[in-house]
Amino acid sequence: MNLTFRNALLLILAASLLVAVVAYVQYNKPHKDYGQAAVEAHWKADELVQWYGAHDASEHAMWQDKMVAVAGTVTALTASGALLSPGVAVTWDSGAMAEVQVGSAVTVQGRLLGFDDLLGEVRLDHAQLRP
Repeated sequence: MNLTFRNALLLILAASLLVAVVAYVQYNKPHKDYGQAAVEAHWKADELVQWYGAHDASEHAMWQDKMVAVAGTVTALTASGALLSPGVAVTWDSGAMAEVQVGSAVTVQGRLLGFDDLLGEVRLDHAQLRP
């Protein structure tokens, strides 16, 4: 082996090892715990839907991916969430399936995904009931 081939081989091996270490660390990184995240705003369901309807999409970005608490009345239940009147669609966090009844007043904490123009709903995911 000449010197340049050996250097190239060492460089390729070192780069491969570096890529493998970075991939391993990223793959095993812990998931974000949304249940422990700080709430950045408290809303009533009707106020939240009204705010999204009254403001431009450019302003919606200020609340996207923020943790919020929303108080409202449950109008419908699904297998993975609930609908708060007048239009806040809630998806429960995995393992946090809430025991709620239609017509009950609840406060949920979740990540605000944004506004669905087609259905006229504000969407929350990773939601949990708050006491």
